[in-house]
Parts: sequence; C-alpha cells; structure tokens
Amino acid sequence: MVDTATWQSLRCARLYRDQRRDLLRQALVGEGPLLEQVLSLRIGSTSRLRQDRSIQGTIGFAIRNAAARGVHGILSADWFSQPRTFPLPLIPQDPRFDIDLDAPAMEWILTSELFAPVRDDCAAILARSRFRQGGPPYRATYSGSGMLIEGPDGRSFKDLTGVAHELGHCLAELNGRASIVLSEAVAIYLETATAEEFLQRTDRRCLLPLWDDRLRKIEETDVYFCKLEFRDIADYTGEALDLFPAPALVFRESLFTLPGYQSAYVQGGGLSRTWRADGLPLRTILAASDGGKPWSA
Repeated sequence: MVDTATWQSLRCARLYRDQRRDLLRQALVGEGPLLEQVLSLRIGSTSRLRQDRSIQGTIGFAIRNAAARGVHGILSADWFSQPRTFPLPLIPQDPRFDIDLDAPAMEWILTSELFAPVRDDCAAILARSRFRQGGPPYRATYSGSGMLIEGPDGRSFKDLTGVAHELGHCLAELNGRASIVLSEAVAIYLETATAEEFLQRTDRRCLLPLWDDRLRKIEETDVYFCKLEFRDIADYTGEALDLFPAPALVFRESLFTLPGYQSAYVQGGGLSRTWRADGLPLRTILAASDGGKPWSA
C-alpha cells in the first residue's frame, strides 16, 4: 500500500515528466493550474511527513553535521538566476565552463582513468542507457536489464558532469540497493572527480578554484533546502528561510518529487568531500556504498 506522501510525490513526478515545460513556465509567471497543483501536493506530502519522527531525526542530524563541517546554508541572492520577478534556486554556470567536448560525454567517460577500475560495468550501463537530443535532465532509473541513464545525448562539460553523476547512482546500486545517502554521495563524488580530472587533462587547472567555489555554493544551497524542509515538517525555526517565493521552489524539483530527500544531498556532499580529502580509491568507495560487500567488476 502506498502512503499519502509517496502517492502525492508520484503525482508530482508525473507532472514534471509529462508537463515540465508548462509547469516551469507557470512558475516563472507565478500563477497557473499546474503550479497550484504541485504546490498543493507538496503541502499534503509534507503534512504527512510530520508524523514520521525518523525522517525528522535524519534531517536534524544532517543539519547539525553540516554545521560541524562549517556549512551553514547562508545564501546570497546574487548566486542564483535572476529573472525579472524573483531569484530562482539555480546556480548559473560560469561561461568559462561552457566547454565543448570532442566526443559525446559517455565516450569521454570510457577513456577516463577515474572510471578505469569499473570500465566494463560503465560500458554495460551506458550501452543500455537512453540518450537523445534535448529533453529532460539526466536521471538514473531501473529497467528489467538493470540500472541505466536517461538524458540528452550531449558533448559539453555540463553533459559530462551530468552523466558522471547519474553513473554514480547506477554504480552504487549495481550490486544491491545502496542507502540513499551513500548513493547520493557516490554520485556527487564521481561528478566532482570527473570535472576535476577533465579540467586537469585539458590544461584548465586555473578553473579548479572556480569549480570548488561552485561546489561550496551547492553545498550551502543544499543545507538551506534541508532547513526549509525541516521547517515544513518539524517546525524548524532556527532562522528566516524566505529567499525564494513559493513559485520559485518548483525549480527545486526534488522538494516535490522526493519529500524528505534534502538531507541526502547534505550528507552525500559531506561524504564526497571526505572521500576526496582521504584519497580513497573508487573500488573502496563502491564497496562502502554496497554495504561492505566485495566489489565484483
């Protein structure tokens, strides 16, 4: 039996999948039936989560853990996209990262030293994946043949990091169902490590500090939305959380389609930084994400 929160989030997911463009257009305008529907569905799902003490405890732990790492969710409006009416929770990509690859992103990944220990698994995942021109953002999903990626068939730096992120989810869940925190941590780790490897291999090391600054903004944004979700389901009153009006929140899709998930971004980002600082090899990381079972390539 599907609980109320899950049912409402599934309805939101269908709206994003089938009517994304119209929904986001209404969010920019600030009114419209699709916008009203998703905002109402989110109120219903967060109300349902008010009864789940375990989720509230997880979110509270994530906020405290981030604060201990010095990540507080203190945002500046000028970090974000600025349409005519209000800021959107989207960090624009610096034009210096508008880099075209000489091959599709998935081909670059298969020549990457980072992915060398699991190249055969990556090749199998990418072979059954569904890439196409344009369309919705990248996402990892499951089919009868296993985990795969859906998304654009692109050949830019942004496409490269997007494919690497979703490939992280696929690899983390290849040998069993990793926890959502560990799956997110592997995805963030591979997105970040892939970007850093690419910038180094293509003599763009000067962009590494700029990339790390972007990561820090993403981490602060994740904590902000973790606190926002905590406020909505557990009456968190630690600070004002009114940088974005309700329609703008629609651009943070996971708030609507994955209720209770914001803490996974926060904890996953923290684990990713720890793994990179410790220089852990990819096989060790994947074994940890798989509950400690030996990695079978």
